[in-house]
Amino acid sequence: MTDLEIVVRGNARGRYAPERGVIDLAVHLEGPVKATVYEAAVALHSRITGALGSSSRPVR
Repeated sequence: MTDLEIVVRGNARGRYAPERGVIDLAVHLEGPVKATVYEAAVALHSRITGALGSSSRPVR
């Protein structure tokens, strides 16, 4: 497979491996009991990061 080259019009240019991407995700939870909402947020975070797998760590 040949390298994928992405060119941005203007004065920027970059090369990126085609198997990499960025996900920006926001989740909103609310409820009457702070501790319950916190526990739900932690559980949801765990499910989301688990579904993404070990590749969810930022690549620099």
